[in-house]
Amino acid sequence: MKEKFSSSIGSYIMLFLEFKHAQGLRYLTGEYYLSKLDDYWTTNGFDSSFTKEHVHRWMLRREHESNNTHCCRMSFLREFSKFLHAQGLSDIYLIPRGMSKRGSKYMPYLFSDDKVKKFFSACDTMRPSKEIPCRALVLPAYFRFLYCCGVRTGEARVLRVEDTNLPQGYVDIIKAKGFKSRRLFIKDELLRILAEFDSKISLCYPNRTYFFPLDTADAYSPHQIARSFNEIWREAGLPLGGQPKPRAYDFRHHFAFSNINRWTEKGIDANGMLPYLMHYMGHSSIKSTFYYLHLVPEFFSTYSERTKSLENMIPEVVS
Repeated sequence: MKEKFSSSIGSYIMLFLEFKHAQGLRYLTGEYYLSKLDDYWTTNGFDSSFTKEHVHRWMLRREHESNNTHCCRMSFLREFSKFLHAQGLSDIYLIPRGMSKRGSKYMPYLFSDDKVKKFFSACDTMRPSKEIPCRALVLPAYFRFLYCCGVRTGEARVLRVEDTNLPQGYVDIIKAKGFKSRRLFIKDELLRILAEFDSKISLCYPNRTYFFPLDTADAYSPHQIARSFNEIWREAGLPLGGQPKPRAYDFRHHFAFSNINRWTEKGIDANGMLPYLMHYMGHSSIKSTFYYLHLVPEFFSTYSERTKSLENMIPEVVS
């Protein structure tokens, strides 16, 4: 959490975040946007009244801001305004619904084997940073964990040391999306990499909170991960332009696609394996996992060729 919210509504933001944390939510993204709201409030010298006039410029979509990012930012602002209203503050401007609409569903970027090799080669030769001394040690292990286990980027960022059990070969993802927890067993090669990483990073941060730490007490932010991914991608000589753009989160999509295609290559019924994939990836329903089944033919020729006769049997996914 931000050490100090200095604006006139800073105490309300703190109270709101404490309320969210008491519900068992990490609420890191919400905290990030509300810390920016606090800075905006301080810069403009606003008093503690939460009026439409005060938040008007904050609600505007920014240059280069996507629909989805704007929608996300507005959702946290709306939640905060509703909380203030529930506290009995009469002059609160309740943010209306529909301030921003999400764009079409994101089309994942698929990593080729060659791009994966180039990315991790660049990742392993990262230069040390004065601002983040151990990033050249942390990020190669972090991105391999994403690639090999298909976890959400946020789940990996805030994975705590106490929720890892490398001697037994598993990690516990606690209260992730939808408050779901799950245990992930790790294959030997990745387990060896993580054990070696754990041994080295423990010398730097012997009492660290997070398994992939920014420092002793803190985790990487979403923006730090995104910037780091883009930096490594460029260092690998890979293009960042075009659509869709590659993101760290696409390692999760690649994990799903690769497993489905691998099952097909081995003659295993991918439909029958989807419940296992659903559980491992932490989906709340099979519908989210069927989404990948529909996209696989666009990326993998093996799956496409072997399932042409079954196209009408794959359930439709309703967005």
